[in-house]
Amino acid sequence: MHKVVASADEAIRDISDGATIMVGGFGLCGIPENLIRALVRKGVKNLTTISNNVGVDGLGMGLLLAAGPPRRTGDPGFSGAARHLQVHRPQVGFRSRNPERLV
Repeated sequence: MHKVVASADEAIRDISDGATIMVGGFGLCGIPENLIRALVRKGVKNLTTISNNVGVDGLGMGLLLAAGPPRRTGDPGFSGAARHLQVHRPQVGFRSRNPERLV
């Protein structure tokens, strides 16, 4: 199977509304910036995202938050400085490290 594609847009072409995606990196280091931007351009909505952070305004997962909140975000260990997190927090189910508590 040939897994090399020509662009980030081609790499995310099969990701549709409601998909679950896992986003790598730590803080803003090693994040798939081009793939995140491609998802924003495509306009994918209602994602369930799994990541250790939610980025900052204008970078990383913060771009997805600005485009519209994900349906659910799994355990962000670092909330960064994303203002959109504060705006959309009631709509996003963040899991706390304490399983009995949903923030």
